[in-house]
Amino acid sequence: MPHRRGGRAGDGGWAGGCRAGLADGLGAGRVRFDDGESGVLAGRARGGQAVSGIALLDQGGFRLVAMAPEPAGPMMDQAAATSERAFQNSFAGTAAAAEAHRRAGNAPSARYYRQLRARLIAGQPE
Repeated sequence: MPHRRGGRAGDGGWAGGCRAGLADGLGAGRVRFDDGESGVLAGRARGGQAVSGIALLDQGGFRLVAMAPEPAGPMMDQAAATSERAFQNSFAGTAAAAEAHRRAGNAPSARYYRQLRARLIAGQPE
């Protein structure tokens, strides 16, 4: 997921942190998975690759993205900890994307990412 340096937030690239022209850090942007599904990923990327977050799929539903499982903790098993981290990254990623769009003067996209954050929070499993 390249970050479009010459573009503006909302041009279809990654809205968030970047390094060497690649998505790196918290943010959100379009993504296509190896199985052909596509959507908007909100979360954390490293070196242009999704690391942890939640994707809102174009065909409906959500997909958890976790490149490495979280260690189990005293109160959470490994699967629950991995899911929790992905959701937390998605909340932070949508906030970062909304702020990037706001700074770029793109109010509609900033509003979209604030609304997406609210949807992710409401859709988080208990």
